[in-house]
Amino acid sequence: MAKEQIVQIGSQKVKLSNLEKILFTEPDISKAEWIHYLYQINSYFLKYNSNRPLSLIRYPDGIGKEKFYTKNAPDWTPTYISKYKLGEQNYLTIQNPEDLIWIANLASLEIHITSLRLPYAQPDFIIFDLDPAENTSFQELKNLASNLKNYLEHLGYHPLLKTSGSKGLHIFVPIVPQWNTQEVITYTEEISKQFVADNFSLCTLRIRKDQRDGKILLDINRNHSSQTIIAPYSTRAIKNAPVSLPLHWSSLESLHSSQDYTIHNALKYIETYGDAWVNYKEKQMPLHNKKYVTENKAIDTKLNTYQEKRNFEITSEPEAKIEESQNNRFVIQLHNASNLHYDLRLEHEGVLWSWAIPKGLSLSEGIKRLAIRTEDHPTKYLEFEGIIPKEEYGGGQMWIIDFGKFEWIQNKSKSLQFKLLGNRIHGIFQMIEIEKDQWLIEMKSDFKPSIFDQQYKPMLAEQIANFQLNSAYTYEIKWDGIRVLIYIDHGEYKIISRNGRDITSQFPECKEICKWILVESAVLDAEIVCLDEKGKPIFANVISRLHSKSNLSYGEKLKKNPISIYAFDLLTIDQLELFNTPLYKRREWLTCIFQPNNTLRFSDSFEDGSQLLEAAKQLQLEGIMAKDLSSFYTQNSRSIAWNKIKIRQNTDCLILGFTYGQGDRSEYFGSLHIGQYEDDKLTYRGRVGTGFTQKRLAEIKLYLSKFSIGSKPVIQGEIEEEQNSVWLAEYPWIEIQYASMTGNGSFREPVFVGLLENIETLKL
Repeated sequence: MAKEQIVQIGSQKVKLSNLEKILFTEPDISKAEWIHYLYQINSYFLKYNSNRPLSLIRYPDGIGKEKFYTKNAPDWTPTYISKYKLGEQNYLTIQNPEDLIWIANLASLEIHITSLRLPYAQPDFIIFDLDPAENTSFQELKNLASNLKNYLEHLGYHPLLKTSGSKGLHIFVPIVPQWNTQEVITYTEEISKQFVADNFSLCTLRIRKDQRDGKILLDINRNHSSQTIIAPYSTRAIKNAPVSLPLHWSSLESLHSSQDYTIHNALKYIETYGDAWVNYKEKQMPLHNKKYVTENKAIDTKLNTYQEKRNFEITSEPEAKIEESQNNRFVIQLHNASNLHYDLRLEHEGVLWSWAIPKGLSLSEGIKRLAIRTEDHPTKYLEFEGIIPKEEYGGGQMWIIDFGKFEWIQNKSKSLQFKLLGNRIHGIFQMIEIEKDQWLIEMKSDFKPSIFDQQYKPMLAEQIANFQLNSAYTYEIKWDGIRVLIYIDHGEYKIISRNGRDITSQFPECKEICKWILVESAVLDAEIVCLDEKGKPIFANVISRLHSKSNLSYGEKLKKNPISIYAFDLLTIDQLELFNTPLYKRREWLTCIFQPNNTLRFSDSFEDGSQLLEAAKQLQLEGIMAKDLSSFYTQNSRSIAWNKIKIRQNTDCLILGFTYGQGDRSEYFGSLHIGQYEDDKLTYRGRVGTGFTQKRLAEIKLYLSKFSIGSKPVIQGEIEEEQNSVWLAEYPWIEIQYASMTGNGSFREPVFVGLLENIETLKL
């Protein structure tokens, strides 16, 4: 293995070094194996640890050797990795798979997080670290964890469980990031004292070991801003590479040790049971004894109009109450009412100033957008997502698409200027009132480039043998076609294949695509297919469309092999990247931003994977996809969050040539060289030499005699029996059956099924 390797991860090239070095023992685990685990788990790791200040414990020569604590970002940190100043420390933060793998290359065997998640400077969880005494049985530890769970649920929280990866158990309590660290610590001390009093025989709050009396320490000191906790899905620097793994509470009973899960079986747990911390944000609760909302005052006149327009016995929207105000928060919501639009809300003097923006905020220079001033809303609307009943004012679904803090630069009656500091939007905006309630909004700094200047990469899926269908996943048809990303921006579009090739011109029937999209810009993840009369995808036909060099008119092409585009994911919407947005939200937004038609369709998903799999078998489809609804979109990365479940091992491929026959095949041929298109490149798949009767050999020999002899094609892959071969100038199609794929990309145990004489041959 090379000392150094340069690998493409996401949008960056990352240098990996010393991959053969052993980092863990019993058994020996190399740096390459450990990084592979992090790469596989990256979508889950980032879901809970992105945008958090990190501290690292590095073991360049493996466990048991010298270690280094890293809080400050190293001087050689790449510019694409963000940093966050907290006190005297300049912490690393990560957002993407390439960030995580760069940190991994430092041999950061333990990655620790703070309770802050940017852009907020307030904690978004409370941590309880259950630290056992030397004589504590693991059953006692589990009993205490169950007691604490019940206590916290009684207070109205949604506690989450994970192993520490060492000896203890961790309980995370998601909270609204509304209170500063000291307020959270004071509150945590209050509720912990009551819990310890109720469980005095099991636990203590005393830090010093000589004062614990053999009890379990309920460690709440990890909530201090200077403290960290081992990150979910991080390894611990212990033999066998144990993982601090989020668990379903139902798994606690069968847990034997906090080191039960390692890099060898942690992925299997997720595949089997799904993400244990799914819908983390929805589980965030306010501190139960804090005045999140002030006492019920009479409705302020500012909210009269809001009150008059709503029936609160019908709608789930927040009631018209004046609340405690920080005067520095904002939210942008996508509102699928009678017309799809965005709502901008700025917190000011106990209410939210609100505007409806039909085309959304432009993040480009010099583009002004109309913003219509609406009634003031209560500040509780900062958190509102849900469905407003159709008969109600503003009826339709509403989602939060960005939120954060803002800073006033100018606040005049008809002229506003402010800086948004959100998860997705950073920059200065100016608003001018042009007539009553009619404003123009324009970005004045930190412009984003056009999406046509971006080179996004599609997320990839794992193919897992014996995948266990379960309710943690949603299921879709695996379309047998051409994977594409479709870019739409201000009336223009382009279609990019999986390997980055622009194939827009090959599909002229998409010329109306911009008219079907209801937002100004978007990037869709989709599959282009050609369907037969039963709705079954025919891969050979769509490949023929892609590589057709004929002069057929648009009408003739459309009639011969019409295409359908099945959109199944959304990467961006109006210049906002959605990679760190859960899949279920990305798909909800996808359904409301375009109008389905015969060409552009939505790829439906289903809860019952077993029924969909059986239906796919009946229709003789290639397979289905299983996707974790809470998963993030990781570009150019394989993830167990997306899984391919293959049904059959039949496929169509091209005859590239044949080998000379011997013995009883001497007058026919020995075997057929076969190939397929992968990422738009012709790839060698080996030879098929079985499945032929004597009669079939003669028929195929006669069939091949119709084609001209050509030269060896430019193909990827090692050619077998190259010196004993004849190559064709045109490539006819056949169907084969095979057992699996070999490591070099050839078919294992291929068997000839039949000629596909009704499909147009390819000539390159």
